[in-house]
Amino acid sequence: MLLREKILFTLAVLVLAAGPVAAGAAGPVADADEVALRTVAAYEQAGSISATVAVHGPGDREEEILIRAEPPDCFRADLLHPEYHDGVGVVVVRDGLLWKYWPPTADFPATRGATTDNLSNVPGTYLETAVSALRSMTVGAAWTAEHDGRPVYLLRTAAPADPRPFPSETEALRAMVDARSMEVLQVEGIDRDGAVVQIAEFRDMKTGVPLPEDTFAFTPPKSIWQRVPQVTGTPFLDLAFFLSHLLFFASDLAVVFHAWSYLGYRQISRENILENSTRRRIYEAVRSMPGAHMHLLSRFTGTNIGTLRYHLALLEDAGKIVAARTGGYVRYYENSGRYRENEMKVLGALRNEAKSRIISILLEEPELTRKEIATRLGISGPAVSRHLAQLCDDGTMEAGEDGRTVRYRLDARARTFLDDVLRGK
Repeated sequence: MLLREKILFTLAVLVLAAGPVAAGAAGPVADADEVALRTVAAYEQAGSISATVAVHGPGDREEEILIRAEPPDCFRADLLHPEYHDGVGVVVVRDGLLWKYWPPTADFPATRGATTDNLSNVPGTYLETAVSALRSMTVGAAWTAEHDGRPVYLLRTAAPADPRPFPSETEALRAMVDARSMEVLQVEGIDRDGAVVQIAEFRDMKTGVPLPEDTFAFTPPKSIWQRVPQVTGTPFLDLAFFLSHLLFFASDLAVVFHAWSYLGYRQISRENILENSTRRRIYEAVRSMPGAHMHLLSRFTGTNIGTLRYHLALLEDAGKIVAARTGGYVRYYENSGRYRENEMKVLGALRNEAKSRIISILLEEPELTRKEIATRLGISGPAVSRHLAQLCDDGTMEAGEDGRTVRYRLDARARTFLDDVLRGK
């Protein structure tokens, strides 16, 4: 995004927002974390949510997404502008499974991601990303204001490590919350320069209203299928193309089926999964960079995120790679039994600069305190605490009490694995 375009977009946002918000008395909130917790609680206790998300970005990109959710297990997004989402029109998440459907209907499941424990990789989950950020208790400040005649809170918080569906350059979020119902009305994505890069505005929000039973239903395919361009672009003409050959020579039947597999649909198996050059390049990148996350793989292979996500899902379904969530990122590894689960988490941590430095320090000087680690790294105590908490949650590190002092050391299995790596095993 050009700097000039960012500036113009940010100014436009400020002009539009200043009127309704400035009309009421504004002031700081004494306990910003309490407001954040109440907002998260309202979301989690809603039961069901239905809303239209109006997404505004710099330039001409404007879109609307119909979302319906039953937190935390079910989510559906009807994407009214599939051209922004690699042609996907409907996304359904239920019980940890992610399904994507091609337009014009949701009758044919074009592709499927085997599992998902994080809605950040699902289009339209702006509300869920904001709630996740508020839940992490990283709210920097909160204010009271008035918007369209009603009192609101304005909360600024750090964005999650993976800010999707907000742009990758998003480093902070600013949420507008109804002070009475604690419903999120609007969320802005902000980059490191303080410029607004995207706005998600929630309209016609309804909570606690029962949703139709088939809202989160999907028809699973019998196997992994790859959708390629149709023969004619019209389903009925495609069918006519197929049947017309049967009217002439029955001996052509095998030829027709063979041609149809390339012109319409082609089944993908473990045996032919790497015949696609793009997919093979992605697989080789995963093998050479165990623990790489999606954005790193995108830069390394020169593949856009939408296409990369599609091929990674196919590789995972075919058993060629595995995904593991570490420190806020989903990281990918070759599925050859080469790495145990704890080793994959260590490799993932090593791809984060701060965590890698912490691990390196504790390899040489175990049993350090948080303050001692922060001094050696030259970064703030809260930042070190966040990284240490993630490393402990992943099982890479453990904390032990020495009187009133907490000291940190590498987990025994992690240390053994790192020693083997350093010895070239």
